[in-house]
Amino acid sequence: TGDWSSDVCSSDLFLIVIIQTFRIITILITYVNIIFKIYWNSVQKRELFLFQSAQNTGKITRTNV
Repeated sequence: TGDWSSDVCSSDLFLIVIIQTFRIITILITYVNIIFKIYWNSVQKRELFLFQSAQNTGKITRTNV
């Protein structure tokens, strides 16, 4: 419309949408990082457990490592 106040309001809304989108993306990235760290720690613990189990059964010796 020709009313400048409606143009200002629509541009303000556009900025709010962009800011909220970036906030949501930041939150999602944070959650993904947390989930990845939990997953990676479980993988490392599993590998360590399997390695120690193999050492205890004699399948892996110091010379094989």
